[in-house]
Amino acid sequence: MANSLLLFFCILPLFIWIYLGFFRYFFWRPIVLPSNISTYPIKDLQVFAVIPARNEAEVIKKTLFSVLQQNSPALKKIIVINDNSDDQTVTMINQLIKESDPLKKILLLQGKPLIAGWTGKLWAVHQGIQKISDLSLANEQQDVYVWLTDADVIHHPQTLSHLLSIVQEKRVDLVSVMVKLSAKIFWEKLLIPAFIYFFQKLYPFAAVSSDKSKIAAAAGGCILIRQKTLEKIGGVASIRNQLIDDCSLAKKVKNSGGQLWLGLTNTSIAARPYENLNQLWRMVTRSAYRQLDNSFILLILTCVGMVATYLLPWIFIILSLVIFNWLYLFLSFLTIILMIRTYLPTLNLYQLPKIWSLFLPIAAFFYLMMTIHSAYLHKVGKGGNWKGRLQANG
Repeated sequence: MANSLLLFFCILPLFIWIYLGFFRYFFWRPIVLPSNISTYPIKDLQVFAVIPARNEAEVIKKTLFSVLQQNSPALKKIIVINDNSDDQTVTMINQLIKESDPLKKILLLQGKPLIAGWTGKLWAVHQGIQKISDLSLANEQQDVYVWLTDADVIHHPQTLSHLLSIVQEKRVDLVSVMVKLSAKIFWEKLLIPAFIYFFQKLYPFAAVSSDKSKIAAAAGGCILIRQKTLEKIGGVASIRNQLIDDCSLAKKVKNSGGQLWLGLTNTSIAARPYENLNQLWRMVTRSAYRQLDNSFILLILTCVGMVATYLLPWIFIILSLVIFNWLYLFLSFLTIILMIRTYLPTLNLYQLPKIWSLFLPIAAFFYLMMTIHSAYLHKVGKGGNWKGRLQANG
């Protein structure tokens, strides 16, 4: 009986990885924003960038300058919402306007105080989108797109052109890319590629783009969405209390019959690195438990699943060597090979040595601890704490 139970727990991770490797939409194969640009009838569309900024004085000039440098004539206005910053964010924005914006493309709005029922970011974005209608630059013959991008993302000059190319070729209503995060210090190398990998596993990009799948996701750092589609779902007001606003927006669009495209990019990068483990930890704990719908049952299942998927194979490697069981050793070794094989493309994207693939179980353990801590913070009423504010909780 004991041997049968051990064999079951040894085989279980192998079956999990066979499923993940071959039957989970091949999630581990990166879908990257194409570098080629198709010709798009620019005269038939307008794009308005909407950028919420809260305490972004360190990076706001670099990121806004990168948006100003977009080579697409479709970009008509860059609406920046000062989300009640208490640093030099406004000063930095005004300096950039004076130094680099002779055409006055940047429009700076002072955000109104956060109201009940909204997360801070979405309340700021909502105000920016409302301003698009006030500008009245579009007519019925022109298609209007809203480019939602974070205030700490530096874009390549052709980013917007690439996004519009996807819109044209794929005929989608929302296109989004995960910007490239910093992976320079030890903790970034350990946790950032794993973060991308886990996101791809949770939301396989091929499934997101398929109208046969209900899986929907987007990456909040860079989203281009058709204004008519946004109006159809009730605007960002329809997701006003969601911490994971990007995926909630994508779900609304897909449920309304809209088409999505989600990919990775090497050319739009995060301007702010994570300087230590604490910063990464806070980033994850802000919304990890919300990802599980604040469900204790889902938390328990997640813990069991993570242990079975990432830790059991290594446990059985050690056990097999102790008890000289070559079957356990072979099965566990095969499982680990599958695990490593699926992780290598993400490491290649971040130009990291293959040896880092052996650290994936350690990264999984850290993310499991972060999720448990996120549940604790939710329990004590501190969930969603970000930039000094406790966000609304969906």
